[in-house]
Amino acid sequence: MRRQVLLIILCIIMAGGLLGFLQWNRSQEKALSESLKKEAQSTEDLAGAGYVFSASFSDRSMTDAPVSGSQDAQTSQGSQGDESVQTSSAAASSSSTTSDSSRNTAQTAFQAVSIRGDGFCEYGGTTADTSLAADLQKLLAEKGSSLTVQGYTMDMAGSLSQMRKAGVPESDISAYVTKHQQDADGATLQDTETIVRDLTADLLTRDDQADLPVIGMGYYGGFGGDVSELIEQEKKVLDTYSQQEDYIILGYYPEQFTEDSQKRDYDTAMIAAFGEHFVNVDAQVHTGDVTSAETREAIAGAICDKMTELGYVS
Repeated sequence: MRRQVLLIILCIIMAGGLLGFLQWNRSQEKALSESLKKEAQSTEDLAGAGYVFSASFSDRSMTDAPVSGSQDAQTSQGSQGDESVQTSSAAASSSSTTSDSSRNTAQTAFQAVSIRGDGFCEYGGTTADTSLAADLQKLLAEKGSSLTVQGYTMDMAGSLSQMRKAGVPESDISAYVTKHQQDADGATLQDTETIVRDLTADLLTRDDQADLPVIGMGYYGGFGGDVSELIEQEKKVLDTYSQQEDYIILGYYPEQFTEDSQKRDYDTAMIAAFGEHFVNVDAQVHTGDVTSAETREAIAGAICDKMTELGYVS
């Protein structure tokens, strides 16, 4: 009888121990499960944050893409974008610093600035001291830059004449004249749409192909009122330069664009074509007289600001 009581007590103790062990094991499994869930969520959050950052970085770098350039330059930009997806925030910060550094050294790729397009002087009124180039040269000197400025602007000239002075093939220019005449269907056109100025050999001679191009055409017409054609013409002028990765496009609302909708479409098209290399000069010039000294000084200031923004001068 005594032995049976001992066995019963022993069984009760063993059953209690087993029950306690099962409860302890269950609590350990639950804790482990919660830990794994938290770790998985943390990993997912980090992965998501990395994707958002790298996408933003890639978009920004793409903004640095040129209108036209060498295959090597485009390949280099593409590889940087792919690499950014795999880097941490520290590595991406280093890549951004490298990009800024390459911009700051861009000015070593050229020794001068070449301005082409509208000069905003009265016809025949340009002199060594009264020109857009002279005003920009003064501002650059004040900033301590050694860059010289070469002026190839034309007073009160249309974009067709600007293309001729830049050396765009005559066959291209003639094709635009023919198109304007056909589109007019007998209607009277302003002179700049069909008449291209005769230029002497001296005026056609150039040595600025390796300079930084600053191009601003179209105020006086010459593109049939079609902004996409004006962009095409400006790209043809840009193509006459040996380096085309660094450049500035100046935006002047053409004098025949009087409606707000025309100006909005102009801005949209220019930004789409040239991105950060485009500067809307009209947004910064409010003198009223397009051939005044104040207008040229304001335009020179806008060019200097854009050169600083793009890292061409410090």
